[in-house]
Amino acid sequence: MLTVSKDFLDEKSKIIINFLEGKLKYQQIRYFIEYHMVGEEGLGYEILCEQIYELGIKIPKRIFELLKEMCLLYNIKECYWKNLELLIID
Repeated sequence: MLTVSKDFLDEKSKIIINFLEGKLKYQQIRYFIEYHMVGEEGLGYEILCEQIYELGIKIPKRIFELLKEMCLLYNIKECYWKNLELLIID
């Protein structure tokens, strides 16, 4: 199995991915990291938000706020992250 390093991620992205490990498939996390490696962070966050929503992964408010912050940073349309509010567990 090919492994990728989280060293390519900024600290906030590492926190998000650490939370999602075990909740998403390895391949999904790998793609997110690879998007960061090639400068396509925005695309990585769009896909990540879609996956979280489609799988109904419950997230703490802290993780939602980090996701929202990163999506705003990369000019991600609100439609990708706004519905994640429905998945906040605290």
